[in-house]
Amino acid sequence: MRVTSPIPLLRTALLVAFALSASEGFAQQTTAAHPCRDVVLRGRISAGEEFQYPLSPDLVFRLEPETRSPTSSGWTVRVTPANSSDVDYSMVVTPPYRFANPRYVDTSYGVSAEAALAMNRRDFFFVASPEHYDDASRALEILLWPGSRDDTELDEANSILAALPTYSGTFWIEEGGASPPDTANPLGLIQWLSFRAHLCVPAA
Repeated sequence: MRVTSPIPLLRTALLVAFALSASEGFAQQTTAAHPCRDVVLRGRISAGEEFQYPLSPDLVFRLEPETRSPTSSGWTVRVTPANSSDVDYSMVVTPPYRFANPRYVDTSYGVSAEAALAMNRRDFFFVASPEHYDDASRALEILLWPGSRDDTELDEANSILAALPTYSGTFWIEEGGASPPDTANPLGLIQWLSFRAHLCVPAA
């Protein structure tokens, strides 16, 4: 399968895709000052592979390969507890919570492989404890499916989500390769990428 030439870090024209975060009806993510230490990591990953890096005894940074569709490719940026890869501490505090998200380094939502590789930089957030994950999950359930809930309950859920102690991360694609679109894969396929990630994790 032919792979395109490497895509350089400075191709940022499609950053506008992540302006979708402003369309959600939630309080915007806030990051109160919490003691943290910097972790910088680099790696190279090929299609279908998973990347894991321990950030602390309790936290793991992951790139999880896309498996939702046979014609999709790429990875999802995740921060999980060390004892469970099924819980995603970043999913609950990185808006937007519907549709495209900066954590999706993939060809979901009609993004071509080449366009996905060109999207830099990608900012995300995460909580760092099971208790805060549970609080965020309950608040999001109210906000995403409000049903007949009144304004007081919605405001309280928004306040809970905004007040959670969160930590930040940034993900950059330094270069990558993608196969061109064809009949079987109309968005192309991401074949590989090299990346750099900078996270501020809870201080010991």
